[in-house]
Amino acid sequence: MKEEIKRKAGQRRQVPCHKDLKDLQLTDHFLFGEVMHDTEICKMVLEIILGRKVSAIKTFGREQWMEAHPSYKGVRLDVCFADEEETAYSIEIQNTNRYNIPRRSRHYQSMIDVKIMPKGEIDYNCLSDSIVIFICSFDLFGYGRYCYTFENLCLEEAGLSLGDGSRKIFLNTKGSNEAETSSDLVDFLRCVENTNEIRTDNEKICRILKRVKTVKNDAEVEGRYMTTEQWMNEMRYEIREEVREEVKEEIREEVLEEGKEKEAHRYGALTIVLLAQKRYGDLERAAKDKVFRERMYRQFEIQ
Repeated sequence: MKEEIKRKAGQRRQVPCHKDLKDLQLTDHFLFGEVMHDTEICKMVLEIILGRKVSAIKTFGREQWMEAHPSYKGVRLDVCFADEEETAYSIEIQNTNRYNIPRRSRHYQSMIDVKIMPKGEIDYNCLSDSIVIFICSFDLFGYGRYCYTFENLCLEEAGLSLGDGSRKIFLNTKGSNEAETSSDLVDFLRCVENTNEIRTDNEKICRILKRVKTVKNDAEVEGRYMTTEQWMNEMRYEIREEVREEVKEEIREEVLEEGKEKEAHRYGALTIVLLAQKRYGDLERAAKDKVFRERMYRQFEIQ
């Protein structure tokens, strides 16, 4: 039972293992953010994903916290930026399927809308287009596609778009429909998952890999990474301590519960014996006197 409690506690609080900067791949949030910080690379990646040209990147942010109100749940966006046409983008790296990503994407998009809509603005046509992108190292929907794109469409009239300017894209690094997907996107997703092993003649992917190499050889970036890792190590320690306390508390509760069940079983057996012998006085005394009750358990060999 104790091992089961520890196993469950470990599942609740998993933290990533330490990696050196040189070993990171683009599935790691830190490296992805550093690589995308180059606005030309960022623009090119966006064009690969969307399959069309986009305007120049105007603003860029990473690990950006957004909240509508301190009382409500905010979000921390891996990479968020806007182009010169004011379209807002968020790209998230997702390595674990927690089965909540579709609704998470809805929450993320709502937070982006709150941020980009000016206070006091009454014309909702001023609300910029927004695109939320999740790059997943698993197939979220199970159809084998590299890319799943969602917009709000009318159920009654085929092809009628709501036209609200929102879009959600879920990419799958383990897709299998190469014939229906652009070669650039396939190569990019393979590069994301196998950054350190991939060999390619794709010029765009080579530019991304060159940027990866530059980032990994940058002493300033390594310093930021080490600082981040130090914070992560402290967080791991705090989580381990929290898990230990949780495990101890669960064990205490489990032992207490087992003790209550055992005592109820023993007392029930003693009651049956004393009633059968019509020892009503002893039964009443056993109910009030713990020492006497224990003596009765030993007398009748009740375990």
